[in-house]
Amino acid sequence: MLINQTEVLGLIDSGASKSLIAEEMVYELGLETKPLMHGDLTVMFSADGNPLPIMGKTRITFDIVGLKIACDVNVVKQI
Repeated sequence: MLINQTEVLGLIDSGASKSLIAEEMVYELGLETKPLMHGDLTVMFSADGNPLPIMGKTRITFDIVGLKIACDVNVVKQI
């Protein structure tokens, strides 16, 4: 898929309740991280139970063979 004209590998899980992106990828793609607001989740848990602190939020637009999909995602330290 393309994000900001950069080809990246990613996993699209249409059944997921939240979307995540690694903080490093946010910087590599030049995306803006917005701070969490009161009431936003501050931590999620991976499938193996490890905590995933949420650093902020960003909005990305996926381009998959010309199909563009905008998505709000939570920024985590690493995935």
